[in-house]
Amino acid sequence: MAGSAFAADSESITLALATPHPGFTAEIKQVHASGDRTLVLVKVTPPPADREYPLFLVTEYDTVLAESDVPDEITFYIIGHTWNWSRPDDNIVYLSSRRDYYDAVEAAGARLVNIRRSVSPRQD
Repeated sequence: MAGSAFAADSESITLALATPHPGFTAEIKQVHASGDRTLVLVKVTPPPADREYPLFLVTEYDTVLAESDVPDEITFYIIGHTWNWSRPDDNIVYLSSRRDYYDAVEAAGARLVNIRRSVSPRQD
C-alpha cells in the first residue's frame, strides 16, 4: 500500500480456519471496524482441480497487521468455501457472496481499515 503509514503498535489479526484438507487456502482480504467490533473478509480458494489431497481436517492461518484502533471483538466473514459443514464458532460467519459482507459492513456503519501482510499467504 503505497503512502500508507502504520503506527509501531499496529494490531495483528490472525485467522485460524478449519478446512477439509490442505489444498484450500484462506486469505484475509479486507478489514472494517465499527465502534465495537471488527469485521474481516476472508476468501477461501479451493485447490486446483488436477490435484488430489488426502481428506483430513487441517487449520489454515492468515495474519495481517491493521491500524491500532480496531476493536478486539472480531468476526470473520468467509466466502468461497465449498464444503458443506461448518464447525460451530461464534466469530465465523459463512457467506455465499462478497455482497453479503458489504451488507454487514453497511449495517454496522463500519469503516475500511488499512492493512498489510505480516507474512505472505501460503502459495502452492
